Amino acid sequence: MGSTSAPEAVNFPAMLFPEASSFEAVIFDCDGTLVDTMPLFFLAWRDSLERYGSHYDFQWEYFCNRGGQKTETTLEEICHTSHESIDFATLRRYQEEFLLPRLGEVTPITPVVQFAEQCHRLSQPLAVASGGYREYVHRTLSGIGIKEYFPVIVTCEDVKYTKPAPDLFLLAAEKLNVRPRYCLVIEDSPLGIQAASAAGMASYLLPMIHRGNLNKC
Repeated sequence: MGSTSAPEAVNFPAMLFPEASSFEAVIFDCDGTLVDTMPLFFLAWRDSLERYGSHYDFQWEYFCNRGGQKTETTLEEICHTSHESIDFATLRRYQEEFLLPRLGEVTPITPVVQFAEQCHRLSQPLAVASGGYREYVHRTLSGIGIKEYFPVIVTCEDVKYTKPAPDLFLLAAEKLNVRPRYCLVIEDSPLGIQAASAAGMASYLLPMIHRGNLNKC
């Protein structure tokens, strides 16, 4: 599967966000939205599958289209497609061994973080609703210095169903004490936008970040 070195940094496209003052709260996804972790998690998938001995050709586009989906669900899809039997606990351990030493290397997605800072200065209620694991989310938000902006952080361990189900966003709104229809969701994945719509919330899909062919990494 090739090298597992991280791709080079990118220049993020301009982003025109909705007027935050039109909403009572803003809920952000984490990976690929606030923090540029998607390439790292992609490489973790490829590395862990290779270590397991899988022959599945894990593709960047496939990975991005499943942003916010539980790792277990993605693995079930891979096993079904490849007719392989892959133990989830072992795969997750491989991914953890790859990720934990590298989470400190991630960088913010600057336009989104600047928008979050603007909302924070306006004392707007903010939350993070991520399909990722709690430890990873807290580490990455702390690593780029913005965890304090978010009094509410919900992750896949907090709900039964993750994106495209609305559960994460509804739980975040409940903890913020804001009705869903007055919330704005900032997302980078189609599944996240589906989840926001199912929750009855307005949403903004980030423009695609062009990175070339990460499958050659």
